Amino acid sequence: MCGLPPLVFTDSGRNVLVLQRTGTGAGRKDLREIGAAKSFKEKIDNNDIWKVHQRAYKKYFARVSKGKMSKPDFEVWAREAERMRDEALAEDEMAREKAAHEQIVRRLTEELNRV
Repeated sequence: MCGLPPLVFTDSGRNVLVLQRTGTGAGRKDLREIGAAKSFKEKIDNNDIWKVHQRAYKKYFARVSKGKMSKPDFEVWAREAERMRDEALAEDEMAREKAAHEQIVRRLTEELNRV
């Protein structure tokens, strides 16, 4: 704990939610960061297209970390990957059948891993 009082939220006086602050030191996250990370993880867990994109992103970022890919090349790839992900999401919105959804996911997987 950080020594600050807990945060208390009420819902019309019926429910009370008490969140303990975890601290403000180095390496500590505030509640906003924790909530944003949780929301992003839920988005990835609930959408195959986001899941494929995130897996490819981590794969290519690892190449930068190991020196097998330059940072500028990665940034170019990342922008292109975002464009492909957004196009796939828009196409998936219009897809009515599960087979069409699976085809979109397979195609995106192949496109993102082409480099």
